Amino acid sequence: MSSSDTKLLAKTIVSAITAIATKLYTSSQGRRSLLYLIVPRCRRHFTPAQIATLAETDAIRAQTSKKDEASRQDEVRKAASEALLQWVQTEGEKVVGEPSGCLLVAEILLSTDGGMCLAFCILSVLTFL
Repeated sequence: MSSSDTKLLAKTIVSAITAIATKLYTSSQGRRSLLYLIVPRCRRHFTPAQIATLAETDAIRAQTSKKDEASRQDEVRKAASEALLQWVQTEGEKVVGEPSGCLLVAEILLSTDGGMCLAFCILSVLTFL
């Protein structure tokens, strides 16, 4: 992917996925769609078989992309961060009531740009309640 391709990906696919986070988080595959934006191929969330399937595209991507994998992943994570953090702020209280939702919110807070800041803000408010 070139720089413009990554930006196009962020404007189209990433924004479409994050826009329906409330619908996606309720199923395991939906949660993985959200998680792939911020922690792709993480063994905590993806099985070895899923990771192997995803890796099948690596050879083609290496031939067609000027960017290294880490740069692409970083740009996608940054593109998804703001929308996912906003979703946590608006829906988080409801989502953390479910074990799988709680894990998703924790990963968003730990892995997105600005997530740790939001986590600390939430914790500071809770300590004063």
